Amino acid sequence: MGWKDCHLHVFHVPRPGGRATDEIGIPQDEFGGEADRITPGWNVPMAIYLNRAGDRAEYQYDFGDDWYHDVEIEARVPPEPGAAYPRCTDGARACPPEDCGGPGGYDELVAIMGDTRHARHREMKDWLGEVHGPFDPEAFAPATVRFTSAKRRLESLLRGQ
Repeated sequence: MGWKDCHLHVFHVPRPGGRATDEIGIPQDEFGGEADRITPGWNVPMAIYLNRAGDRAEYQYDFGDDWYHDVEIEARVPPEPGAAYPRCTDGARACPPEDCGGPGGYDELVAIMGDTRHARHREMKDWLGEVHGPFDPEAFAPATVRFTSAKRRLESLLRGQ
């Protein structure tokens, strides 16, 4: 997605062989008991849950903005010689900026940025420049997607970088 893992997130995944759902992500005590249900993602490889065509999960990012994503394994194909994995093969639109208010806030942001006469256009343009840089909501190029180590991102966040 391009987000920086600076918010809580969880995968809701069907338990292998059963109808129950597991929650894999970042446990937090501040949610009053919910932390007990969430298995730390660094302890469980997602390949246990997502490894065959048709396997599905729901991914929730930023428990305040509530970004929900449906994740589905569409197919497993033999690796291409010389190709790097994981890789992005398709997509649409730019990743929404962090902290833009969830899907509703993002729709509002796109509308404001598309109307140079809107009262908040300059404010939003300045905010985007501070947190994201130039932003085109329609821009997307699969070849520019880079996968990074979640462990290294977490270590970087903990160091304050």
